[in-house]
Amino acid sequence: MEDFFKTRGSQTHRQDKDRLLGHHLHHGFSDSRTGEASTDSLTVRVIVASLLGIILLSTVGGLFVLWPDSAKIAQLQQSSTLYSFAPGVSVENARITKISTPCQPLIADEPRSEQSPKCVQLHVTLLTGADRGSQEVVEAHGPGANSNLRRGDVIQVMYLPDADIETGQYSFYGIPRGFPLWIFAAIFVLTVLVVARWKGLLSLLGLGFSVLIVLGFVLPALASGQPGIWVGLVGSTLILFVVVHLAHGFSMRTEAAMLGTIIGLILSTLFGIAAVEFGKLSGYIDETAFDLSAYISTLDLRQLWIAATILAGIGVLNDVTITQTSTVWELRIAAPDYSSKDIYLSAMRVGRDHIASTIYTIVFAYTGAALTSFVMIAMFFNEKMADITSSESISAEVLRILASGTTLILSIPLTTAIAVALVKKTPRIAQGAQGTQRALSENPVETPWKPRERPVITG
Repeated sequence: MEDFFKTRGSQTHRQDKDRLLGHHLHHGFSDSRTGEASTDSLTVRVIVASLLGIILLSTVGGLFVLWPDSAKIAQLQQSSTLYSFAPGVSVENARITKISTPCQPLIADEPRSEQSPKCVQLHVTLLTGADRGSQEVVEAHGPGANSNLRRGDVIQVMYLPDADIETGQYSFYGIPRGFPLWIFAAIFVLTVLVVARWKGLLSLLGLGFSVLIVLGFVLPALASGQPGIWVGLVGSTLILFVVVHLAHGFSMRTEAAMLGTIIGLILSTLFGIAAVEFGKLSGYIDETAFDLSAYISTLDLRQLWIAATILAGIGVLNDVTITQTSTVWELRIAAPDYSSKDIYLSAMRVGRDHIASTIYTIVFAYTGAALTSFVMIAMFFNEKMADITSSESISAEVLRILASGTTLILSIPLTTAIAVALVKKTPRIAQGAQGTQRALSENPVETPWKPRERPVITG
């Protein structure tokens, strides 16, 4: 009987110790899970650090070489009249006091029909300007009339000093939307912080840095005539270096994702160049491109299109590379007996699922952005498909979708292979777990007492 209880007690003690080991492995070094699964080969670590160091130094060097000429930018801004007003013209705020329909015809003596653009008459009180407090009547056609305006809403009106006083010196200009934008921005930030917490805060800081790089470097460099391909590649790489490490820290897992993402950026650049060359793209894909060409003679719109393709793929590219490296690391921790081949094949099964959803994300994101054009083509374009593809505005977007999608798909197996190369091999991680178990057996940790089930003695 004494031997039974002794055996039973030792078994229970071992079970408690095993549970403690599991608790320790999950909580005690949960912050070092990445380190436990990372390779301990000094040679591999030096190679990875050297590669990323060279890339970072090249990126910083490119930043200095391609830095925009501030004097040239200032000269361009002063010479442009694209968005400037004539002398005496101003934009003022006004509050709607009454809305009435119909408006007068846009062309004199022309009766309005059901096909005429919607129009409403807005009776407003001026809130700013020299005529503040006065009552005016303006007409809102098309977009303004379909903006669900109500009494009490604030709109913007343009003052035209040379206009006929009888017809009115004020006209509808637009609707200030700053307040709803701030509201939705606040909801977005709050949602990120509540759900993702510190990770969300770090991601928001990374997003802010990205905006600074785009506004402070990428756009001015493009406007000052720097090569668009290099500007897009340098700007994107710099953004990724800061954003990825800010959100995920410094570890071999993060560096594996960085290497995969940089390879993806290079692929995106090569596919963008190929799309421009074989697609015979000029870069004149919309009216804004024509305006830019008129005001910035040194701007290469073909390279601008490639730079846009590179920047457009950063977010999704980072998503797939981080997901694949995290999958590899978790597989190594969860299955220490897996070989490198087993981990690669298992991670690729996850990657293939990710590929399917990523394709939908890219295609429908671009489709949604160009939905009005697709509706116009589907309803009113009666020519052959070959005639549709001759339109550069359509062909350029299709080529961008295909180039970005191909880049993302190729990045998944490449990143997975890099991640597998940077995790511990099977024997080493198993030895590490055994060493931790031995250390705990030599230094047992007291656990709170729990009542144990008494053995049932029969006979």
